[in-house]
Amino acid sequence: MDRTVSFKSGVPSSSDLLLIASGLGSSWKMLGRILCLPEPVLEQMEEDERHLHEKSYAVLKKWIQTAGPAASYKCLAQALQHPIVRRSELATKYCHERIDTG
Repeated sequence: MDRTVSFKSGVPSSSDLLLIASGLGSSWKMLGRILCLPEPVLEQMEEDERHLHEKSYAVLKKWIQTAGPAASYKCLAQALQHPIVRRSELATKYCHERIDTG
């Protein structure tokens, strides 16, 4: 079966960011690097946030703030699927359009 991947449109929603953040775990910092956030910003997040899910959410919110309208589900999915981050399941679950076939 040949299947093309379709991404949700627009900037990722806050609810999707929260769900992704809750599943991201220790990959948050590498994801921030893949999303081109500056190292000092990532270091500050590490100091400011105690809990892993808060660090994850902070990196995603900062990316949205920095990238503005260029922040897309497709871009986020590509970052999550990067060989260093390796969180394809999050990309599939939260960034792809659901296509009902039946």
